Amino acid sequence: MSRVGPGPMSVFIDGAYIRPVPGFQTRHFEIIMGCVDTDERVARHFVSAPNISTSKVDIIRAALRAQGWIPGRDITVFSDGDPALRGAVVSAERQQVTHILDWFHISMRVRHIEQTFEGIRQFEPELKSWLLTSAYCDVPRLRHLLWSGYVDETRDALRLMSYWVRSAVSEHTHEINAKMKRFLVLIDELATYP
Repeated sequence: MSRVGPGPMSVFIDGAYIRPVPGFQTRHFEIIMGCVDTDERVARHFVSAPNISTSKVDIIRAALRAQGWIPGRDITVFSDGDPALRGAVVSAERQQVTHILDWFHISMRVRHIEQTFEGIRQFEPELKSWLLTSAYCDVPRLRHLLWSGYVDETRDALRLMSYWVRSAVSEHTHEINAKMKRFLVLIDELATYP
């Protein structure tokens, strides 16, 4: 239950880098967009870009206050884990927030692991069967474990996959090793995702 007000506010926030058109602009820039949602009002959307004279912190603050935010009311931030996005909300209201990683960004990381593993499996006759058996048991489980909230079990599965793949790297052709190294990078990135 919120300390102040009828309930927590949710801030859904993401950012994107816009690349310049070759020969037209000299640099890329970042835009921040999102919405503030409460049970009492229709969601309020916001966007911040470099050509807007108001800072992103002031834009977020205005969106929160338009939704009825007052000091002490709980704020939950949903984002891809970028500390700058969460930091912008914290700076806007100068209080701690609850942060939740959104499922879309986690799911995309799991999908990259699944796709890379399928690419490795095409070399099945050349790979040690224990590698495929071990990793194959854990890769399909990742999505279920994460969706069901089994964080410790997910970390254990990632650790086990990493162990088996690391022990098999350098025992195969260059092409297989390159795919296995990419697989390791993706496993490590998911294991350390905020």
